[in-house]
Amino acid sequence: MGNQVEFLLGRIGFSNIEVYVEDNYHLHAVAKKTMDKGERQISSSLRLIRADHRNRYEFATRYLNSTDHVLDAACGIGYGSFILSKSCANVTGIDISEEAIDFANKHYNNTNVNYSVLDLADISNLKEEYSAIVSFETFEHIDFTSLFLSDIVRLLKNNGHFIVSTPNQEKLPFNIERFPYHIKHYTNSEMTEALESAGLSVEEVWSQHDPIIGDVENDTEGLFLIYVAKKR
Repeated sequence: MGNQVEFLLGRIGFSNIEVYVEDNYHLHAVAKKTMDKGERQISSSLRLIRADHRNRYEFATRYLNSTDHVLDAACGIGYGSFILSKSCANVTGIDISEEAIDFANKHYNNTNVNYSVLDLADISNLKEEYSAIVSFETFEHIDFTSLFLSDIVRLLKNNGHFIVSTPNQEKLPFNIERFPYHIKHYTNSEMTEALESAGLSVEEVWSQHDPIIGDVENDTEGLFLIYVAKKR
């Protein structure tokens, strides 16, 4: 019975769940944490990724065209790179976690997607210029924002888009107990200043008001802020 259930769960996208049967009668299902770094959405099925996470990437595709070369910085398990790949020429997804990249190559591969293990603090070796760079829910995790942004500006083509999201400090205040993997949350003014100081021009600010539906709204009042900036 256990093997049959495991097979069926795998067929519908729950391959990261461990299933076992006790006393040949009671069924138990336990989520397997395949990566222990941070707050990654982990599922081999795109439809099981939380809506707000998927919607950020769907939102970013509005700014892409079929000739764009895109960098997904901190791509995690690759579901976002996969979404982006449907609207551009190719996507390079990078992440510090080897396990995440292995998962991406296995479950979210596409002919125009390339994944690499790379620390965002060490992307100075990247040489290609990108039409667009996407980095969602990254800023709150790093303490080298100036270095990261200087690399982003260097890697972007002139007038290229940088699309980035982060929790809104005014609506979702930073608390180390609630957010143990975060370092800092940003207000709208702090984030805008950081982007502008790096040589980017903030063109639009959007937000998401909840993590369930995750619709992207044209305001700055949500829990998560999304910035569309251009290289000046």
